[in-house]
Amino acid sequence: MHNHFLWPKSKLNLIRILGFNSVTKAEKKLHKMFPSAYPVLCSSGRVALYIAIKELNLNRKKRLKIFPFASHCVLNIVGQITSPTSIEASKHDIELIYHQWGYSHKTNMKNIIEDSVDSLYIPGSELLSQGGVFEIWSLNKILGTTSGGVLWCRNKEDAERIRKKVTYGPYIIFQWLLRLLSIRIKTLYNYWNAGENGYLGISIFQSNEIYNKILNWEMLVDDRINKLKMLNDFSIIPDNYYSKERLPCVINIDPIHGHIINNLNSEIGVRNFNKTKDSEFKEFIEVLPIPVHQDVKIDEITSLLKALNNND
Repeated sequence: MHNHFLWPKSKLNLIRILGFNSVTKAEKKLHKMFPSAYPVLCSSGRVALYIAIKELNLNRKKRLKIFPFASHCVLNIVGQITSPTSIEASKHDIELIYHQWGYSHKTNMKNIIEDSVDSLYIPGSELLSQGGVFEIWSLNKILGTTSGGVLWCRNKEDAERIRKKVTYGPYIIFQWLLRLLSIRIKTLYNYWNAGENGYLGISIFQSNEIYNKILNWEMLVDDRINKLKMLNDFSIIPDNYYSKERLPCVINIDPIHGHIINNLNSEIGVRNFNKTKDSEFKEFIEVLPIPVHQDVKIDEITSLLKALNNND
């Protein structure tokens, strides 16, 4: 498992960015695949989160409950608008529930945003499973695109209103080029990250890339299901944590096998997983996430299985 991370790595393919696949065409394709909600394409998952928070009229007087191990990009976006906190649910106005790495989690709160940034759904699946008004995807984390996010709206009227606010123009190209350069020049990532807010849209090049990647969705699903089945016996997370609709990007195994993963040059290491299956965060366990996304080849999974079985 050489140099793999939690999510597929962005790879620019010049052929995929060429064409005449507009934002509208890509959104229609997504809605046809997932008709239970209405998609709005934007620059990234963090931009989708920014828009969701703004559309719910949150401000500094409001408190948004977040995942205790939330990433810096989530904290940055939330902190620009409202007050992020992870204290008792009764003291929150709204919750950002994270379906961690594609594993389903539940909540008893009524006002929620569903963070599904790294969930790979099977086409036709029901979105917004916990009753949220908005659901967020990162196409970079799901498809391995160079950019792009989806803000899924429960109501068609919300999607239509938000689309009118999404901005386009020369800055969009500049921001995307900055993202491309940051893949190679890591110091530029902070500059790109700082610009990922507001109602930032995507260029025709990005919509071409996203549309062309969407065409491979069924292949990604089949590949993911196969890998999940291969490693399922070593998972320390019960099967009911991922549904028939939402496919995780990792299988979590016991950290005791860490020496095997280190020999295979994985970049992840031990992480914390919310085992309570809800968002009360009562029990976190240490896990070793094994990537099963499209960057990981079947023969790598086969080699890993051999090492795990020999270790037993």
